[in-house]
Amino acid sequence: MDDNTKRIVLVALLVLAVLFECVLALVCGSLGGYVGAKVALSSSTAAPARSGIETAPWQRGTPRGLLPEELESWAALVIEVVPGSPADQAGITPGDMIVAVNTVPLTEERTLTHLVQEHSPGAWVRLTISRGMRTWDARVTLGSPPDGPEETPWLGIRYQMIPRIVEGER
Repeated sequence: MDDNTKRIVLVALLVLAVLFECVLALVCGSLGGYVGAKVALSSSTAAPARSGIETAPWQRGTPRGLLPEELESWAALVIEVVPGSPADQAGITPGDMIVAVNTVPLTEERTLTHLVQEHSPGAWVRLTISRGMRTWDARVTLGSPPDGPEETPWLGIRYQMIPRIVEGER
């Protein structure tokens, strides 16, 4: 092989290596984004059996430097409100956080579902709701799910339990 041919082969190999690296980066980046999105979506659409959130060891970036064990205030973050439901009639909207039922604060173990199921359809409950900087109480008369047993109390929302940082908490 003469010098010219060697140079052409070397340049071709370098171009192929760069193309391979670009394709590999594109595939890995897309795959990482896909897996991350699947994990995020699966946790946000899962039914709140317990809380849907696992306590992880402290790491840099934890809000206000709090350890996860110190986050004792929880809220039910409203994701969806069924039109015409008791929650809709009470003015609850997606993004609202329900923080208490009849002045009993939500915790990881004492979820919105647990507190509502202590009542029956037709009974009213007082929900403490936080929206932005505003907190208020809403009186909601519980209904029955349109496609479920009549004896099951129903608000008509889909929610996710989340830890909540209250101003002044340490």
